[in-house]
Amino acid sequence: MGIKNFVAIDIETTGVSPAIDEIIEISICRFEEGELVESWETLVCAKHPVPREITRLTGISSQDLQRAPCWEEIADLVRDKIGELPVVGHNVEFDLGFLRARGIYAGHFFDTCQLARLLYPGLSSYSLAAVASFLGLKPGERHRARWDAELAGQLFLLMQAEVEQRPLPWLTMVAKWANPAWSLGKLIRETAEAALKAGFAQLPPTMEWLTAGQRLQYADSAVTDSGLTIAEIFATGGPLARVFNQWESRAQQIELAEAIFAALANERHLVAEAGTGTGKSLAYLLPAAKIAIREGARVVISTNTLALQEQLLEKDGPVLQQIFPGLKILPLKGRSNYLCWRRWWELVDGSESWDQETWTLAGRLAWWLHITKTGDEAELRLHGPDRSKWDLLKAERDICLGNACPWQKCCWVQTNRLAAQKAQLLVTNHSLLCTDLKLEDKVLPGYDYLIIDEAHNLEEVAQRHLGLRLGEIDFRRWRTGLWRRPFGGQGPLGVLESLPLREIKEELLPVKSLSQEVESREKEFWEFIASGERLPEVVGDNYLLKLKMLVDSLNKLVSQARAWNQEGLIAESLLSELGGRVNQGQELVETLEIWLQQPFSHWVYWIEDGNICAVPVEVGPILQEQLWSRKKSVIFCSATLSIAGKNHYYAESIGLRASDYKEIVLSSPFDYRNQALLLGVAEGPDPGREEDRLAEYQAAMLLQLLSHSEERVLALFTSYKHLNTVADLIAEPMLQMGRKLLLHGRDGSRGRLIQEFKSIDGAVLFGTQSFWEGVDLPGDLLRMVVIMKLPFAVPTYPPVQAKMELCRQAGKNPFTRVSLPRAIIQFKQGFGRLIRTAEDWGLVVILDPRLKNKSYGREFLNSLPEVNVEWAHPREIGLKAKTWLEARKMLQYLT
Repeated sequence: MGIKNFVAIDIETTGVSPAIDEIIEISICRFEEGELVESWETLVCAKHPVPREITRLTGISSQDLQRAPCWEEIADLVRDKIGELPVVGHNVEFDLGFLRARGIYAGHFFDTCQLARLLYPGLSSYSLAAVASFLGLKPGERHRARWDAELAGQLFLLMQAEVEQRPLPWLTMVAKWANPAWSLGKLIRETAEAALKAGFAQLPPTMEWLTAGQRLQYADSAVTDSGLTIAEIFATGGPLARVFNQWESRAQQIELAEAIFAALANERHLVAEAGTGTGKSLAYLLPAAKIAIREGARVVISTNTLALQEQLLEKDGPVLQQIFPGLKILPLKGRSNYLCWRRWWELVDGSESWDQETWTLAGRLAWWLHITKTGDEAELRLHGPDRSKWDLLKAERDICLGNACPWQKCCWVQTNRLAAQKAQLLVTNHSLLCTDLKLEDKVLPGYDYLIIDEAHNLEEVAQRHLGLRLGEIDFRRWRTGLWRRPFGGQGPLGVLESLPLREIKEELLPVKSLSQEVESREKEFWEFIASGERLPEVVGDNYLLKLKMLVDSLNKLVSQARAWNQEGLIAESLLSELGGRVNQGQELVETLEIWLQQPFSHWVYWIEDGNICAVPVEVGPILQEQLWSRKKSVIFCSATLSIAGKNHYYAESIGLRASDYKEIVLSSPFDYRNQALLLGVAEGPDPGREEDRLAEYQAAMLLQLLSHSEERVLALFTSYKHLNTVADLIAEPMLQMGRKLLLHGRDGSRGRLIQEFKSIDGAVLFGTQSFWEGVDLPGDLLRMVVIMKLPFAVPTYPPVQAKMELCRQAGKNPFTRVSLPRAIIQFKQGFGRLIRTAEDWGLVVILDPRLKNKSYGREFLNSLPEVNVEWAHPREIGLKAKTWLEARKMLQYLT
């Protein structure tokens, strides 16, 4: 059974365009009866020089190709070797595109990348090397044709065996959804048919099989505290030392944990800064567990990033449970993180219109649904087009059918919320914390104790969630979703229209007419928004009026449909769905009305990237009134809260009064004086006044640094515009150096860029806002961080501008009270990307002369750990960096 005779191919090229770029290497490996019987490869002479980046990637240079045959000399041989056999490859359509452009066509082909995506949900990468490693195969020489072709062939055989082992319910579902013209679809279908002929047992109901793994059930169980003090738990020879083989007791960690325990026990708020390496997570988890057990209470722990949330649950949580057996530490996320069963079946109902990408995603989801216990999208690690499709499958409050949903009993949102009720430590995120605040405590189960890690992000997240931001797509998706479903099939109005009810059809006529009018007004309104021109008042008012009329008309329709539905011809779930859509429309109306009429005096309203936006200028008073004052104890924790050793700026920004909290600032246990050097430029263009000169000046210094060092470099920018300008200036020289340049916003997602950066020696990564924090690259993965400009917020950005104006009206200096503190905190985050462990060492280079030449530069430096600082003339910066790095390498070698 299966396909055992095939050829696996791989080609290396000078670029990605079949019409322009050239093939420089090709390999064809023939498999017979599942065995490799022939491997053929050849270099191919190129008419143009091989780009340096391709040489660095493949090891193939123009010199290597001088004696290689031309394509015309081998074309017939390539055609003969492929013959009529199926073709296998990883992302094989890329290879076939180059062959088709040269007159060579294949019949059936199988893409091992697509097959891996179908079979193995949740892999962090579907590259050839990543899939091979997952399946236990050792990749050969990367980006060489023979190794890649042989590996793809071996993967194909292994994955066919995996298909044959898959349960029959999955095989029949995926086979049913497949288009017979697709090679992979045909493979799945033939495997399913063979399994059925073999006389397997009767299939269980599809829903029963899909939900086999779903049950988050936690029985109530007694958890006792050992009675040990915080210091005893952390001490050498204590419980943690028995969990970790090489446990080292850290004074800063014990001090932080004791301060947190005291604040929780005494019902006080605490603002705690603890430098990198302190061990913050265990320092708050252990006190939280003790309080939860002692008080019989729930402690909520909120993080900003998914990475930290996963660390708490997967790494630190099991440690905690060894010390407190039976302790329940569980996650809870917003409903959009969970799959909606109703929307899943809507997807399946439209399978006739799927493309192959949607089929692959559905097959992957079907297997994941069978094995997942949470329904959490994070397990899938979706990206690109698959990620956008998830937006049409996720649970949403406004269209939830509640008790009327036929799949309520297996609802992932309810399953996770019921489990959360049993948690003693509940791990969530800032977004859900603020959503719970906005919805008046309707999301999280009740709690009195709150720990906020990555607390420096809270103000921004709260401002975003308490405000509004909507674009044309939000309004259009709502309107079109009334009539048709995203993956095909009728929406609730379309279903109503098809029913044999004259009264409904008559009521639908004005709804349909209004829907068309709204579409017209919508187009006019959003064209003005996108253009940046001043919006005529009449355009906004007319759009709002028609939208209100449509929502009112829908509301009336739902009421009348319920009244006419005496014989039950209209499903209650359909009416509930339409009612949810009406509520969603009402929220859009209210949001648009707020933005147009601007009723809140302490809000700021603006347009950004084609979206209408509005936020409260200050969130501190809201947080104080609705959150801090209602909790017994809140712990605010981060590595970057203080300015010059004091947390008062942060406390003020989130609404804490001086009498409300205690504070603690703990330095990092790392030896920054010996592990790092901060190297700054002594002179140069002022970024605030000489923007035009700045890019050329910084590009020249970056090239100096790169020419004197082969280390990986992370360069941090404050805007995409600046990043792209500098990138364009150094792109060609970097190619000549053979260095790989990765650009945030051009070369892929943040996660993909970091993975590629880690895999390439000497890579240079240009990152903007999200790279200033949460990037963990220890050891040789990162030896140099370059901060291009001090990270002052753009003063004309409306929320910043409004806050500065409010500060000015209060008689305060907006620069020292708003701009400077925010910049210092972000600067500390950027500096913290370098030293991640006690063994790390490296350089932080600052290419902004204001750090030395402005009086406020000292405040930036005073907020950093104790680190040696040196200044260099722009022409000497590369040499100074080289001297320090070489000395540090020698020291490492000697020790």
